[in-house]
Amino acid sequence: MNEYLFSNSTRASYNYVFDNTGKFPVHGTDTPGYLADPANYNYGAVQPTATRNTATADAIKLDLTWDFDNGFPITPPHLDWSLDDVHPSWTWPGQEGKRVDVVVYSEFPEVELFLNGKSLGRKAVGPEYKATYSLTYAPGALTAVGYENGKPAGRWELRTAGKPADTRISLDKTQIKADGEGLAYVTVALVDTNGTPIYARSDDRQVQVRVSGAGQLAGIGNGDPQDAASFQSGDRKTFHGQVVAAIQAGTTAGPIGVEVTVEGLPARKVWLNAISR
Repeated sequence: MNEYLFSNSTRASYNYVFDNTGKFPVHGTDTPGYLADPANYNYGAVQPTATRNTATADAIKLDLTWDFDNGFPITPPHLDWSLDDVHPSWTWPGQEGKRVDVVVYSEFPEVELFLNGKSLGRKAVGPEYKATYSLTYAPGALTAVGYENGKPAGRWELRTAGKPADTRISLDKTQIKADGEGLAYVTVALVDTNGTPIYARSDDRQVQVRVSGAGQLAGIGNGDPQDAASFQSGDRKTFHGQVVAAIQAGTTAGPIGVEVTVEGLPARKVWLNAISR
């Protein structure tokens, strides 16, 4: 039986599973996954920490192990160094009514899973920091709650996305050194009318990034291992709803404008500053 693995990891870094902020560690350094290697192949495993964050959802996440006919097969046995192919989505059109195994990863000793508000039961978390549920896929909201000392201590939720309605743009920094080497990373993410991230490949859109002022475009990537488009062209199609652009400062201080145009959506412009050394 083939296994199909998907995950809910979004912009948060999980202390004990993966860092899925769009980057992953390579030989001890954080390299942008969308520009250095396929970002959706999560090579960057992070070891468990000695502490747990009980005030937020950082200590709980979901993995979906699918048995769908049209999923992404991973044929056992896995190699010792391999990691599961994880996908941050609860949007799988055409898979309604089919079986899915959901794995909840948590540092909390007990978890509970809800589908559209209905509890699927509480389970103890095993030594591998996970509990597995088997259910039938249905669009809506999938929610995991972690418990400590019998009380809710962490929560994470996935929602089914609609069609792309807007663009969410984020910068890893707003100032870079005007030394000809300073870099800032601009993430362009598609969202629906409720702000839910777009992940379905059928909803990917063409993106154009243009840079003006005291900087230039160093490259733009999407993490798609089958996309051979130029990194320097400024044009790229989203992959699972995202692209990342690297902006490089020149040697003169001043503002840098980054204009983002997405197919069928309103244009956006963000600014950062190149500052003197």
